[in-house]
Amino acid sequence: MVLVLTTEPVAPTTISSALVSTPMNTSSNGQTVRAISYGIPDGDIIYEIVANMKRSNQPKNFICTADDMYFVFIEEKKHTEILALYDPMTGEHVHYVKLSYPAYKEITLMVTIPKQPYLIGLIDSEKGIVMNVRDKKVHLTLPKWGGQISSNGRYGLYAPTCGGLEIFDFRNGKVVRTLIPKIAEGVFDIMAFFTPTNEHVIYYHKGKRTIRVFRAKDGPQLVDMKCPAKVRQGTATNDGRILVVGYEDGAIQAFLIVDRSDESMVDYLRSWRIHQLQSTVEPERQKTAERQLE
Repeated sequence: MVLVLTTEPVAPTTISSALVSTPMNTSSNGQTVRAISYGIPDGDIIYEIVANMKRSNQPKNFICTADDMYFVFIEEKKHTEILALYDPMTGEHVHYVKLSYPAYKEITLMVTIPKQPYLIGLIDSEKGIVMNVRDKKVHLTLPKWGGQISSNGRYGLYAPTCGGLEIFDFRNGKVVRTLIPKIAEGVFDIMAFFTPTNEHVIYYHKGKRTIRVFRAKDGPQLVDMKCPAKVRQGTATNDGRILVVGYEDGAIQAFLIVDRSDESMVDYLRSWRIHQLQSTVEPERQKTAERQLE
């Protein structure tokens, strides 16, 4: 199935419909969020959920937990934000989780915790909270955590906007490796993430407009390159070999992540060069053959 999310400003009315799983009172200063599940390939509507949330929040505040156990979003009930849990297959409401932990601040991002079907990450401007949504309890508080986590769920990244980059153990929050020391470099937006294989860490500094790549297991920096424009988004392929970067001017670049400690990289580069050569030579051969026929 496919889940489609849409948002629209709300009017001070009460929404009620046969298709809507949960009728809801809306307020004039919020927005309505609709989650519609379509069956594949026929496209029939399986269920529709309507929720009310603050206008300041965005549809990114919706996630499915690991193993698709719960579909979670932030709803606003009586001017208070809560977590609403639904069954992602049927759309049935499971329960609510009150966000009443100490030092609560407005959630800016929710993240899935790999390998943990009952845990999610709640990120605000100062910290990250690991919440057990089944037991409705805070599992762990991680100051400075921005939601970055390895695909195996074992490690996270501290990448504060004021500088520095550290890998920490996700079980207890203890730092296991410092990649960039805490040096004052001003306050700038940071993008940091593990590659899907967890072998490398990618770090983009908006102020310097540079991308740095680190080997995760022992921490050395592999590259520090200047970007031609501001980066809007970055991701790595599933095999962890290629970094794809999208810029504000619309350009997209792909970079090979070359790690000399990886012996298989030599064979990979050799096959990649052969492929590049063939993709260049073959069109020229076709043009030559066409000219000879003429």
